[in-house]
Amino acid sequence: ASLCSLDVAALTQSLSSRRLETMAPGGKKETYQVPLNPTQAALARDAIVKSLYAKLFDAIVDAVNAALEPDEASRMNDLDDELLSIGVLDIYGFEVFEQNGFEQLSINFVNEKLQQIFIALTLKAEQEEYVSEGIEWKEVKYFNNKVVCELIEAKKPQPGILHVLDDVCRQMHSRDGAQIDAKFLDTAASVHASHRHFAKTKHGFLVKHYAGDVEYVAKGFAESNRDELRADLLDVLLGSSDAAVTNLYAEDIALRAEAAEQDLSGKRGQPTIKTAGRKIRDQCAALVSALMMCEPHYVRCVKANDARKPLVCDDDRVAHQVKYLGLPENVRVRRAGFAYRTEYHRFLERFKVLSKQTYPKEWTGSDRDGAREIVKAAAKLGVSASSMTPEDAKLFGVLASLGDKAETQFGRTKLFVKKPEVYFALEKARERRFAEYSSVIARAYRASHDARASIDAAKDLARRYQRLGKRRRASSVDRPYAADYITDDATRRGLHAILKHHGDGDARLVFADDRCRALQKTAGPPSKGAPPASFVARLVAVTPTNLYLVAQATDASAKHRRWQLRRKIELAALTALVVSKHADDVVVLAVRGERNVPKANKDALIKAGTWQRNGDVKACPVTGKTFSVTGARRHHCRASGKIYAAEACETRQPFPDAGWHAPERVRDDLVGLHSTEPLEDVVLSLERRSELVATLLKLATSVELRGTDGALTLSGSASAVSAAPGAALEFAGNVRGRKASEALPPAVTPGAQPTIVRLDAPQGVDDAAARAKRER
Repeated sequence: ASLCSLDVAALTQSLSSRRLETMAPGGKKETYQVPLNPTQAALARDAIVKSLYAKLFDAIVDAVNAALEPDEASRMNDLDDELLSIGVLDIYGFEVFEQNGFEQLSINFVNEKLQQIFIALTLKAEQEEYVSEGIEWKEVKYFNNKVVCELIEAKKPQPGILHVLDDVCRQMHSRDGAQIDAKFLDTAASVHASHRHFAKTKHGFLVKHYAGDVEYVAKGFAESNRDELRADLLDVLLGSSDAAVTNLYAEDIALRAEAAEQDLSGKRGQPTIKTAGRKIRDQCAALVSALMMCEPHYVRCVKANDARKPLVCDDDRVAHQVKYLGLPENVRVRRAGFAYRTEYHRFLERFKVLSKQTYPKEWTGSDRDGAREIVKAAAKLGVSASSMTPEDAKLFGVLASLGDKAETQFGRTKLFVKKPEVYFALEKARERRFAEYSSVIARAYRASHDARASIDAAKDLARRYQRLGKRRRASSVDRPYAADYITDDATRRGLHAILKHHGDGDARLVFADDRCRALQKTAGPPSKGAPPASFVARLVAVTPTNLYLVAQATDASAKHRRWQLRRKIELAALTALVVSKHADDVVVLAVRGERNVPKANKDALIKAGTWQRNGDVKACPVTGKTFSVTGARRHHCRASGKIYAAEACETRQPFPDAGWHAPERVRDDLVGLHSTEPLEDVVLSLERRSELVATLLKLATSVELRGTDGALTLSGSASAVSAAPGAALEFAGNVRGRKASEALPPAVTPGAQPTIVRLDAPQGVDDAAARAKRER
């Protein structure tokens, strides 16, 4: 009483007795106070609480809607004279309990109506669209639940269940609830005796919904449907001194005023009081009208288990929900249909870059023919996917199905594609094509924007070479600097993944060349007369702070990552760049840092907290498998220190920087993202060596450029995975027969001693000839 500012005495009397009005002779009303038993008093209390809750809920909804309603100024400023909105409708789905009552029937009725909308807007509309477009497909029979909706809500020719309930409640309004329930059940069973979706049961009735059969218990239907306050209880609430409470019952006050007017005018009858069933029908009708004016998108939610545990799936629980959500039927229709469809002009505009016939030149034919050319080109791309990398072959291989008439059909105005993965592959192919164009634009921009800086860097390097007395290759004297020489988009994506992992994803790529070579010692014992080292292919990339040497995987590990990091070198760790005085294309990167990292200690890492402890991890975070004697086995990932199952870290690789000098387990998605070669001096051979040297000198101003014409001692590592070619490097002068072979890498031959590697060089040109060529 204090919370709602009610009169205590009036509230006490209304909860302990009820006011009964009867008609006396002569049309007079007589009023009596009838005592209530404890059960009836509790029902009266609950009725007040339910009424307050319902009114307050409606008031909050009205207030929110009023706040969201745009004002007149907003409407005037809207260009389309119609404001658009997005709504979210959250429906749990069918309710099926051991005992189902009026509330379950109401919820399931709303679900039937929503399913009817789904059928109208998706299943039925989709099949009708195929017919209108002349598409060949196998029609799927689906259950149209209109007959169930009419069973519950229809007015004629036979009244639905809710109408029968309203009629019985109106006729027997003064009777006990149990009597009304019994009469309602008998009437409904009589009216719908021949209905194939209705059946009378021992304690109620059964309705065959679209999602399954649900049995309802008739007990309590009358009380739930009447759902109204007694007049004396309403008087107590309207007598509140708090305007916030009385404002909640403005509609009831209006109904009372209407009844008073009827009494004064001598009219007989009662003001219309909406039952719960009628409210549900009216609200559902308003919801359906709103949804039919929208473009709905459906999200079906399935609860995996009732215990709210991750990675646990209760098959019976999920199967039950799938059945009562009507998903099997929806899936059958979707499978038989086409996942993607669009008008020809939209398809042509979006995917024209995939065909040389439609882009870059303007397509002048019909939109349908243009779409055919794009489909033809995409299907050709899918056929050629077998020659791509494993990832690209898996992604683009599905495009080959575009050539299959059963998978792709051309309607009268639209193109239809059956598999969603084909559409995703089309989008990816489009993204790749734009990435290729952006790379071309970026290179052209750099060549134009950085032209002056490049010319200045080339002149500065020429002066440095002149002071060292270095001979030049004729092809490199006046070669312009373009910085980025990667033309393959897959290579660029592989490099970007590595840069992103090391925090360089957003950094500018100052120099990149995928036609570089690194000198490494020959694997295994060298054969007699064979050189102790050879050049292996590498991709070299330079950011403002780091230099990366990347290799293309050739073994089974390529299934994880095609491009794998071999060595990351901080530019601050460079001490010198060494070049010979001959006309070769070799540069030696002298690097400082720890050469002999001690072998890592697993127990020490766990004790220090760097690695996870075995007992702290109960299941693999990737596979979800539980660790046990008979279950999954634990394995520490050397890259992250975390524990995974064997299936999640099948690949092995060394981590010399962390003290793992032999191939060790690593989580599969981390393969190739960490340096696998130890820190040591690096010998590189690349056609654009001068540009790389100029770039490094500009970025690392403390680095010294040195020249040598004899033997150079290399600083290697004692690690088992060391790739150092030998103890010393010997540069030889011009070798006979190499005058016209400047593009070839230096020939590697054994030196005077087994630990010396000898590199030859072409003849090249002297400084005067180089200067004359630059001037020309």
